[in-house]
Amino acid sequence: SQLKEEESRWQRSLRNYLSGGLLLITLLSVVLFNRFRLVRRLNRELEKLSLVASKSLNGVIIFDKDYNLEYINEGYSKLLGFSFEEIKAEFGENLRQISANPDIEKVINEAIRLKQPLRYEALNKTKDKRGKWIASTLTPVLNDKGALHKIVIIDADISESKEKSIEIQQSITYARKIQDAVLPGLDKIEQ
Repeated sequence: SQLKEEESRWQRSLRNYLSGGLLLITLLSVVLFNRFRLVRRLNRELEKLSLVASKSLNGVIIFDKDYNLEYINEGYSKLLGFSFEEIKAEFGENLRQISANPDIEKVINEAIRLKQPLRYEALNKTKDKRGKWIASTLTPVLNDKGALHKIVIIDADISESKEKSIEIQQSITYARKIQDAVLPGLDKIEQ
């Protein structure tokens, strides 16, 4: 009788251990499955972002928190003609060296201070030494403590519109010179 009681207790303990083990395995399976789904979803998101960055006609260039070059997309290479390695060889590895904007340090500091993207324009040189006007949007990427983590710059070619704007401004200046030469000044009209 004592042996049967001992055996019965042992069977209950074994059942409890097995039940607890099965519950633990089930919980771990659920956690792992949810983690797997999350990783799969994040990978799909990354795939989409990678596709956008690599196939965009605009240039995308990424720098680390110390302004060192980390990445350029295919659009950037097409825009200015330089590969990642050629940029580093021609200009250096740091944003301060690479940027055609002489006030890039002010732009960076202001974007970080405001915690928002800033836009600027600069005349860049292509690989074949032609000038190309580029509109750049510099976005500071901050970590959860508000410190700089990355800098992302998106560049777009605005050469055509910039050249038209310069032509219009030159035409206005020329028209004013003609107007001043032909028409009497306002002080003569008032007399």
